[in-house]
Amino acid sequence: MSITGSFERQDSERNLFMTAVNTGTSTCTLYFYPIVRFVTDSEVQPPPMESPARTAATIGPGEKAYSAVRLYREGGSRTENRTAVKVFFHDRTPNDEVGGPVSVKLPQGGFVNIDSNPMVTFWNLDAAAVKSYMFKVH
Repeated sequence: MSITGSFERQDSERNLFMTAVNTGTSTCTLYFYPIVRFVTDSEVQPPPMESPARTAATIGPGEKAYSAVRLYREGGSRTENRTAVKVFFHDRTPNDEVGGPVSVKLPQGGFVNIDSNPMVTFWNLDAAAVKSYMFKVH
């Protein structure tokens, strides 16, 4: 699995859009939402948002699934810089991790800013649905 993060031009880098690609040779199921960790001395792990596609995303070799992280809210909240983001995966049971972490390839600049309350969407097979949710609601 590889995961790339990107920013939308109109979004002021408040949300990190993540694209997961199945780089293996067999089908993979991504359950619930990505377990995102901003790697520091005290790792921050965002809780899930009430976003669409709350079950699982099954992808074959070369196929993609999508999620997004709200990094910070508008309004001058204090943010901290993070240069490493890792994603872990749920097993069929929530909060049971399976497999090792995947480092997210961050956008140009190689860092994100987060506030004290980042949140993550559930996995989704539809990139447009994730983007619509993030930019309409948040």
